[in-house]
Amino acid sequence: MKQSDNLGIFTKIIAQNASAAEMSAVPEEQATAGDGTASISTGFPPETFLPRGAGGVPPRGQDMNGFLNRLSRAIQVLQAGYIGPFNATFAAAIKGYPAGAVVSGLVPGTFWVSTADNNITTPGASGALWKSLFDGYITQTWADGQYQPLLNFTPVQQGGANGIGTNKTCLGWASSGSGRLHYAIDGLDQGDLANISDLPTFVVMGSSNPNTSWVSGSISFVAKRAGFLKLDINAGNDSGSRMDGTRTQVNVGGVTAVQGGGNTGATGLFIGSYIYTFNAGATVIMNMTIAFLNSSANNQMYASGLVCYV
Repeated sequence: MKQSDNLGIFTKIIAQNASAAEMSAVPEEQATAGDGTASISTGFPPETFLPRGAGGVPPRGQDMNGFLNRLSRAIQVLQAGYIGPFNATFAAAIKGYPAGAVVSGLVPGTFWVSTADNNITTPGASGALWKSLFDGYITQTWADGQYQPLLNFTPVQQGGANGIGTNKTCLGWASSGSGRLHYAIDGLDQGDLANISDLPTFVVMGSSNPNTSWVSGSISFVAKRAGFLKLDINAGNDSGSRMDGTRTQVNVGGVTAVQGGGNTGATGLFIGSYIYTFNAGATVIMNMTIAFLNSSANNQMYASGLVCYV
């Protein structure tokens, strides 16, 4: 069969224009036995098959029109694509719907599939032997929670420009808890990407303490990440006296010293440079005291710290 074949579409119902005298509403059962009227249960009764001389009754044209009218109405509604709702009376009469039967739901566009033979349960009721025709299908609500709406542009593109290879690049939030974007090339871990806040921090401290033999100051910060610190100190006085090595101190907390020192034996001037490492979250405190053997009206110290995160 092809779609182009004549499918016998009923655009009109058989005997739809017949008068009441020309068509009968064929009953389920024959009302009067032997009168020749047809019924659904017996069709045309036995007496319509006998000769008149033997007591037979000819079949009635009204009954034929009634049969054909009822059949063509049932066929036309199916040809129109109609799927009827569950009918409890019909279900009881046929001893239940078969497995795989489809009925329409109360809400247009909903359908139920019977999951058992001899099914007289009502679709949608608790324990009913029916399931939605669309059971297991993706719903709009589910899809809205799973998929990103169409952007109408390409936010990220792999390759396609001069100087860019075809390597597979993976980018995502670091699982280490570093709070940074993490990336890999062709499956090889490349570490975290830096933020602007990760750039080196430079702090300068100035201090003066006239008419004394010493000068002091401090620098402190909380490390955002693990890194290292380079501390530079310049101090001097105008008395021309030598450094007091006992009182000259550079104390730093929250770090581990790598290397450093200063010219504690010099006259009138101290220059020192130190390198430390620290862990993420460490509170780093740098306390500096530079002392000379004699007091001076002009004691000054400048300290700078360059913080680099790795």
